[in-house]
Amino acid sequence: MLEHRMIMEEALQIYRNLGDHKGAGNVVWVIGNWYHFHLEGETAIANFREALELFQATDDKTMIAWSQPRLGTALLRARQVKEAAEHI
Repeated sequence: MLEHRMIMEEALQIYRNLGDHKGAGNVVWVIGNWYHFHLEGETAIANFREALELFQATDDKTMIAWSQPRLGTALLRARQVKEAAEHI
């Protein structure tokens, strides 16, 4: 695992231990992007779904707006067109 991925996993654990859903959402979203750009689609999709749920739970409208199309793009790349349309 690359050093920056280990740092992100450590940060995620800290936010989760603190019960900081917004902070955890931000880290999960970044991890999802890492997987998306490294062409690991299913893992990216799972991270984007989790991030979106965390942002919806905290009513973070800005990150909801960022997460929807990122999830949609990852779903399109995975050829899940019908579900992708719900997010783009």
